[in-house]
Amino acid sequence: MVTVLVLTFAVSLTADGNSETSSRVDLFKNFFDEKTVISKCIAEVCSQEGGSNSPSCYYVMVRSQANGFYYREVPRLDELYSTNIFQNLRFAGFYNDEYWNFSTDGMALQFSTNRSDSLEKTLDFVLLKSSSVLNLGLFDANPRSIVWKGNAIAPYTNLFGVSFNGTLECSATGDAVDFLLNTDFEGRQVSWKFLYFYEKTGGVPDYLPTRITAHTVGSGRSDFKFQVRLLVVEISDRPLDKEYFMAAGFSSKPPHQILYGDKGLYTRNKLEKDFKPMPQASQRPASGARYVVFSCLALSSIIAYVIFRRNNNTKTTQKQQN
Repeated sequence: MVTVLVLTFAVSLTADGNSETSSRVDLFKNFFDEKTVISKCIAEVCSQEGGSNSPSCYYVMVRSQANGFYYREVPRLDELYSTNIFQNLRFAGFYNDEYWNFSTDGMALQFSTNRSDSLEKTLDFVLLKSSSVLNLGLFDANPRSIVWKGNAIAPYTNLFGVSFNGTLECSATGDAVDFLLNTDFEGRQVSWKFLYFYEKTGGVPDYLPTRITAHTVGSGRSDFKFQVRLLVVEISDRPLDKEYFMAAGFSSKPPHQILYGDKGLYTRNKLEKDFKPMPQASQRPASGARYVVFSCLALSSIIAYVIFRRNNNTKTTQKQQN
């Protein structure tokens, strides 16, 4: 594949907090850098699931910086500003060594002040889930793992053994127009193409796309898989305070709180002031807590199955065309 040469030009930025001049594609790639402080990113994510003609959509709010992360997922855009907790949706974050996560059944707030291994694995999973937004389409990759080498990304392998490599293609005016991604899981390879579209909405810096579509490609065929629509992106010129990354007013919503301590789990209900240690034999306070552990253990199998299914779909298509 021939990498398109990019004619770059310097632009002076004021609205997004950057003071130095740089090309548009460089600013695009800087969005992936962990040093970039994303004070607010609101996006719509729609995927084509189960052969349905109408995509299934949800909305997310994400904040990210080197020592902080916040992710909230809701079924409707207006719910991003409510204090409702939704079942089967993700709500989690961390600041330095303080980690927290709402169980997916909405019954428990799980948290740790010392980077609990269990919660760190849960947050790794949520980071992967956020990647289609924070990585501008590049899914299932920790947003802090992308390293650019010119207009290509350095090959990497994610937490579950899936390897990725790809190349960005740009227009003569310096805009990223598409990204060609190759994934490989134990020899099962799938090719992807991400297309970037730009609209002047006023809510997103003009060097970032407002819409990203993801397609699997092969044998002259392109199949739509998902779309990310950026609604609001705000970049800060300084790190955000701790309060931006914590559960705050949502803390009292679930009936249980679970503290991951050095010597085990502690729990209290919303009417109690003090935490009580949980007996080792009964450290299963909420189905949501068990679900989090199960999710982390099972995710690699799920990813393997998804890639295998996509690969089979490609092969089926090839047979039909032959």
